[in-house]
Amino acid sequence: MSAHERASTGDGAPSGGRIRAGDARSFAAMLPEHDDYLRGLAWAVVRDPNAIDDIMQTTYEQAYRARDSFDGRSSLRSWLHTICYRTAIDHIRYESRRRTVGLDHDAAERLPASQPSITAEIVIDAEAVDVLSRVDPEQRALLYFTAGLGYSYDEVAEIVGMQRGTVASKVSRAKERLRKGPRP
Repeated sequence: MSAHERASTGDGAPSGGRIRAGDARSFAAMLPEHDDYLRGLAWAVVRDPNAIDDIMQTTYEQAYRARDSFDGRSSLRSWLHTICYRTAIDHIRYESRRRTVGLDHDAAERLPASQPSITAEIVIDAEAVDVLSRVDPEQRALLYFTAGLGYSYDEVAEIVGMQRGTVASKVSRAKERLRKGPRP
């Protein structure tokens, strides 16, 4: 059993049973246990405090709809991380496509910024933001999984749907990028 499985709700089976049973209250009751980690992952990928709540809502909606697919082979925490990671990456892709369509960015910048969540305030450190902005969103997520949450390369590979060697390579490149310093 991995450290993450021990740190989460047991081995995932009891919570998974409640989720598969469709008990909305049980599902909602287990979310706070995982929320900070999931928000940290979302932040590592998108770096936009205004997008975090949308990503979390989508993550929880998708998890609830897919609760019957959770079979307990991985921990509940890993399963939720998989959904959150894919949701955050999809958000990055959507925003990238939206920008290329030519929407009025000046108008978007004039909108008042909402206050970041308490979790984001804890995670946001000016130096860390500067350092992590040097790597792309996917690499930030992989660093968060390995260095931040302590997942093994094998666990990360399962969560993000990559080969172990690809994860190791991308993490290595991200670390190298961080060692090189600020972008020119």
